[in-house]
Amino acid sequence: MLFRYRRPFSGSGGEECEEFISAVRHYAFELGKQRDNQWIADFASTAFSGDALRWFMTLDVTVQGDWRLLAKALLEKYSSLPESPRVHRRMTLPSAMIPTPAAAAPTLPRTTALTPQRPIQGTIHVLVENEPERNGLLSRFLNPYGWHVPTQSPQDAIRVSAIPFGKYVKMKFINSPTSFDWLGLTWNRPRPIEPANHLAPDAIFSAVARPFAAVAKSTSKSYEGHTEVALWDIASDGRMTLIWSDEKAVLWDLSIRINSADVLFVASRQHCKVAEGHRVVRLAFVPE
Repeated sequence: MLFRYRRPFSGSGGEECEEFISAVRHYAFELGKQRDNQWIADFASTAFSGDALRWFMTLDVTVQGDWRLLAKALLEKYSSLPESPRVHRRMTLPSAMIPTPAAAAPTLPRTTALTPQRPIQGTIHVLVENEPERNGLLSRFLNPYGWHVPTQSPQDAIRVSAIPFGKYVKMKFINSPTSFDWLGLTWNRPRPIEPANHLAPDAIFSAVARPFAAVAKSTSKSYEGHTEVALWDIASDGRMTLIWSDEKAVLWDLSIRINSADVLFVASRQHCKVAEGHRVVRLAFVPE
């Protein structure tokens, strides 16, 4: 699949840089584009995110458009940097990120580790920007529409096992009352990349079965569009970033919002409007 080659590159350090360059070169070779340095540079540029994207935009257009020059610049910029900790390294969560309603919120160990051989169990915390009184945890129970929504009761929280999947993780349920085992997303339309009436497509948390089938099945009753098991990047502070690409393997930057009760993933492109009344949300994985 194209997605495994078009991973996001954030510039966390030398190891990520070298893996990225190697993946791009292998993909170009498979397509017979290994001599087309302009094509390779254009392809690689679609994967930059965060600090790496800002750095890339400062480069001279000659470097941006020539893979030989771009690869050299990448190595010069990032190969000497220390690696940023990922989910498979030491992971701690600042106490300020733990939801406030919860006197009974889980106690976080000082450090933990996730390796490809050992998944980690924990809960998913929903943190509402500028409204800490609305903080909570993702519930194990579904609402009437078949969606997983936040709860302020620790006893009702969904427990998950963060299972390594390449550099990222997928979340498998531990205490779900349904037979659907995986945390997934279901969109409100078959092709979530297409806006309707200038409104951004959005997705909700659903429980998903048959994660490796061509068509995944979810619990969602009202949203019946594209469904897949969610893929996450978990930072050292526990923050969860959704890794999602469309069928053309283009990575999308999804904004996480909350309305009166539901967590929504919004395809945040400039030509799309975000519905009023939504609040920005951060998700955090808290190990048990």
